[in-house]
Amino acid sequence: DRVVLAAPVSGPDSFVVDTLTDVDDNNVPSGNSSLREAVRLANADSNASTITFAPGLFTGGDQSITLTQFDTGLDSGEFGATAFIISTDIDIVGPTGDNGLTIERASSNTDNFRLFHVQAAGNLTLDSLTLSGGKAQGGNGASGGGGAAGMGGAIFSQGSVTIQNSTISGNAAQGGNGATGVAGGGGGVG
Repeated sequence: DRVVLAAPVSGPDSFVVDTLTDVDDNNVPSGNSSLREAVRLANADSNASTITFAPGLFTGGDQSITLTQFDTGLDSGEFGATAFIISTDIDIVGPTGDNGLTIERASSNTDNFRLFHVQAAGNLTLDSLTLSGGKAQGGNGASGGGGAAGMGGAIFSQGSVTIQNSTISGNAAQGGNGATGVAGGGGGVG
């Protein structure tokens, strides 16, 4: 059986995350709706969307979603490797009360990627969350070219971002290395 995340007829659409696993298997029954799946569904919806988290996830205390998947960011209009691309109006609201939620790239992960890229048409609101471990790495220059800019370790925004009651820490944006030699091209953006 497949359960589609229900949305109200009017007003913002709502999606409830009920697993801390970073997966998008295109199957969202109760007990298997991830943040990645909720963001995908919200981006596919032209209405404003709100993503919340099932309270039962936090009965044991603070929790984390450790990100393992990312978009390479090499397509037109993209700016480097990113876990979540936001192209519509999305609010992500963490838990209230004593227990919190961290969205993180594991420090042991050798793949560099930022957590969020908000595209020009996107509008992202983050409330009651911690973002940690994002790393945007610019590409290295070639044949005398300069290294590329690494932009937005946690969030790179071309659209609108609102952050409320949240913590952003332990993220980095690092430019690429310049190359030696004469003439050549830069390393792009990351």
